[in-house]
Amino acid sequence: MLRSHLVIFTLTFFVVTPAAYSQSINEPLNSKGSIPKGADGHELNLNFEKGDLSDWTATGGAWKDQPIKGSIDQNRQFGDGRKSQHTGEFWLGGYEKHQDVPKGTLTSAPFKVTANWCSFLLGGGSHTETRVELVRNDNKEVFFKISGQNREEMQPVVVNLAAYNGKEIFIRVIDEHAGGWGHVNFDDFRVYGKRPRFKLPVLTSAPQVLLGDLYPFDNLSGEEAAKKMQVPAGFKVQLAAQEPDVMQPIAMAIDDRGRVWIAEAYAYPIRDKEGTGKDRIIILEDTNLDGVFDSRKVFIEGLNLVSGIELGFGGVYVGAAPYLMFIPDKDGNDIPDGLERKQGTVDQKSAEKIAKLITAMGIKHRDVRIEVENAVANIKGEF
Repeated sequence: MLRSHLVIFTLTFFVVTPAAYSQSINEPLNSKGSIPKGADGHELNLNFEKGDLSDWTATGGAWKDQPIKGSIDQNRQFGDGRKSQHTGEFWLGGYEKHQDVPKGTLTSAPFKVTANWCSFLLGGGSHTETRVELVRNDNKEVFFKISGQNREEMQPVVVNLAAYNGKEIFIRVIDEHAGGWGHVNFDDFRVYGKRPRFKLPVLTSAPQVLLGDLYPFDNLSGEEAAKKMQVPAGFKVQLAAQEPDVMQPIAMAIDDRGRVWIAEAYAYPIRDKEGTGKDRIIILEDTNLDGVFDSRKVFIEGLNLVSGIELGFGGVYVGAAPYLMFIPDKDGNDIPDGLERKQGTVDQKSAEKIAKLITAMGIKHRDVRIEVENAVANIKGEF
């Protein structure tokens, strides 16, 4: 006997709304506010919900492929566990597509201030070069600026606009930093009749401090700086060396002849492109014992991201992350073994001859990569 079966299918439709993309922790609590309007009366794209950079003028490469739709990609570099905390569907995420290297400026269309308060969301780097500015349109005066706190998660910023009511202003997002945390996250500029309240703490700009107040002796000559130093009774300060004899010093060591070896770091804190390093090691000596270094030699140059130096065991040990290098000078003639001096400079074509395995200082049972910049041979030693 045949039996019929009634099968009922239930179809469920999921509709993705902007709220599904947003992280509403940064929605204002007491008022939704409004978005400023341009000269023609249209609502400006100050929250990027048009999915593009209309009503903004971009320069440089920092804003390529912006705005970002949805939250931070958990699979991108350093993305695990990060949240953008944006509102709506789109936001400006400076790191998301091209990381920290690109620079640029993003400037909004001008708009008239019609309310006493405004807010926006900010994240990213804490550098002065990564900031958001509010600018008067008539005289281009920057009346407010703020940087992030080295966090991807955006937080609200609240600004009192009462003094600028009726005036035209514009927003400027600036990324002039290419190193770590060299980016800006920004979203959702709104205006309000009353001060808005938020669940998260409001970011505040750092107080303005004049550099002259922090560094009253800035730009003094070496002789003048020595005279300004305060030392205990019976002591005195004598200038031994100054620019240009020594530049960008980051580390030094003293040899058995009383000479000072100084590592000059021009790359720090970011490693230069391989083969383009300009760091060097110089030797300063006081030949007549009058307390002033009157002899200067360049021991080696063309190094990259040097940050440490020590002498001993027939050569010079140099820390240049991620490498630990040993530059031998067994005869102590201030010329790296295997290099030829031609007209006072190091012949870098012979640099491969100075890469040596470390056999001293207790470094054993580990892999240490020994590399000298511009060397043809990169040697891995296992100890």
